[in-house]
Amino acid sequence: MTRAVLDTNVVVSGHIRSEGPSAKILLFALAKEFELYASSDIVAEYEEVLRRPKFKLDPVVVDAFLKAVAITDAFVKPVRRIQAALDPDDDKFLECAFEAEADYLVTGNLKDYPANPWWPQFPVGDPGEPMIEPRTRIVSPREFLTIIEG
Repeated sequence: MTRAVLDTNVVVSGHIRSEGPSAKILLFALAKEFELYASSDIVAEYEEVLRRPKFKLDPVVVDAFLKAVAITDAFVKPVRRIQAALDPDDDKFLECAFEAEADYLVTGNLKDYPANPWWPQFPVGDPGEPMIEPRTRIVSPREFLTIIEG
């Protein structure tokens, strides 16, 4: 099954606009059409942003979404620190994608992330052992929809 990490801008957009790629991605995530991966830092950011008064989102809807994300089996605790995004606050999404071996990191702000392939290679264990290179592609919501609907 396809594994993905959603940037907060995709989650917020999907809650604000009932039409469009981000809303459809959230529906697919809740219907388990792909595995939505998150970490505690990501869920905390989702919650903080979704509860901002300026968005005027129904707290019951926000609670239901956060609960669905928190009880998933696709919850990871990143162990590697990655510093590759233009905004250091976005590194948590790269770390989660790396830990989850996600196929995609979906964002509405492609410019904030390094170009593909952005991953450094990391050794696996002792010196002389093979290097691992994650496979995550960073894509827009529209591109992700094309991929999962294809």
